[in-house]
Amino acid sequence: MDRIKRIGGIALEIALGVFLLAMLMTAWGAKESKAASLTPARSTVSALLPQGGTICIVDDSNGNQLQFDQMTGAYTFTDCASFTLMGTGVVTTKGCTIALQHVAPDRRVLAKIDQCGKRATASAQTYSPSVFKTITDRNTANDVCGCGDAMMGTVKAKSRKSFRGRR
Repeated sequence: MDRIKRIGGIALEIALGVFLLAMLMTAWGAKESKAASLTPARSTVSALLPQGGTICIVDDSNGNQLQFDQMTGAYTFTDCASFTLMGTGVVTTKGCTIALQHVAPDRRVLAKIDQCGKRATASAQTYSPSVFKTITDRNTANDVCGCGDAMMGTVKAKSRKSFRGRR
């Protein structure tokens, strides 16, 4: 009987150890959303984010763009005119799909990038002031983020090329 109690005690200690280890790993891997700010548009988006591991998607028709760091979740969503939204979201990766999500009391930013299919969609919504911007990117291979005049020419050329075959 003492042997059974001892084996049961050892099994309980192992189970609790595994549980504690799983909890520590979960806490270590969790990312917290940070408060972000609504700011005026900047001349270049690339200067606003760390350069390691950034992903850039640009809308095929309107030039809206999202750039974010895949490791930290730091993002900048801009229309290169009057709207720039910066913050930190949660990045998840499943297979070829990378997703960015940031839901806060003042905003909602969602993005989905299909690296295998070279396509992406994104949206940014603020509640006060009420603004809603979207991105539909049918070819992420030709994206260049930035808001200078040269960059806007790239977006216009990309837009014409994207819709040429649809006539």
